[in-house]
Amino acid sequence: MIYFFPKGSISTPSSRFRAFYVAERLQKSGLDVAICRSPRHYSSVFNITFERIRDFFSNLIFVARFSRSDIIFLQKTIFQPEIIYLIFLFRKFRGYKVIFDIDDLSINGIAKFLFRKADLVIVSSHYLQKIALWYNSFVELVPTGIPLEDYEKCRKKKYSASLPAIGWMGSVNTHRKNLKLLAQVFKKLLDDGNNFSFTLISYAPDNEVDKMFVMPGLKFRRLGPFSGDQIPIEAGKFDISVMPLEDTSRNRAKASFKLIESMAVGVPVVGSNIGENNYLIKNEENGFLAAGIDEWAEKLSLLLKDEALRKKIGEVGFETVRKFYSLETLIPKYISILKRLSRAD
Repeated sequence: MIYFFPKGSISTPSSRFRAFYVAERLQKSGLDVAICRSPRHYSSVFNITFERIRDFFSNLIFVARFSRSDIIFLQKTIFQPEIIYLIFLFRKFRGYKVIFDIDDLSINGIAKFLFRKADLVIVSSHYLQKIALWYNSFVELVPTGIPLEDYEKCRKKKYSASLPAIGWMGSVNTHRKNLKLLAQVFKKLLDDGNNFSFTLISYAPDNEVDKMFVMPGLKFRRLGPFSGDQIPIEAGKFDISVMPLEDTSRNRAKASFKLIESMAVGVPVVGSNIGENNYLIKNEENGFLAAGIDEWAEKLSLLLKDEALRKKIGEVGFETVRKFYSLETLIPKYISILKRLSRAD
């Protein structure tokens, strides 16, 4: 049996794509899979409550059932020390295998412990792979996969000729500096006479970010939050999707997933030449890479002025996702990893 412990519920994006969707498709492939209740998060190790004590004993009874043939899949469970302690305590006696899956640079003490002690670490980017290899020699890179059938239904069919829509998706509170760069690019584009609108899809409102995009000549709107099944619909309304990034360790570790989502609906993308973007995007073939305000403005201007180019880049981007980033492509790799791990001593 493969037991998945997700970081959060199915409404948590990383858990939805890297735990729930993967588990569902592994089960359809004939493997025995169970999704376990997401362990409760506690703000402090010293926050001892009756509820926490009850959870501990409930988890103890559950973990004690695991057997040697089982595989425990921990999807970014880095804020739940009790369940981690129990899983590794019982592993000494039961001999089951543990996988640790992580998709960003949220590295605390528990994450470092899991990097060292897991039988296998799965990461979503080349930068994270390098970090994981400092701690563990058994590391696999598996990008975050797209359920392509859900996205293909929303695939871009018509591009706006008069007022193309540039779009961005994400959590604004962790991207203020990245969005500040984008606002500077937009100012240059408008000064150069380009016409476009901007749609920002965010999980929460942020007045500080909204003010960045209040500028003469720019039609701006902020949407969201949306449920997971609504994201491909909204992304498919973009004419161009952007992912500006400052060059930081955290950004180099990102999995470029927002660009992958946009490419999955046939929308052309422009991303900073940082981290995983350099592996996802073949410049001027399936998207554009840019560095600095002038180059960003140049690449966006090319797409804004050329509807045929947007269509061409969008189609090649879709094929990139279909071949390398769809769950249909990646599930065989998961199966291979699991079989290899189950045969290991």
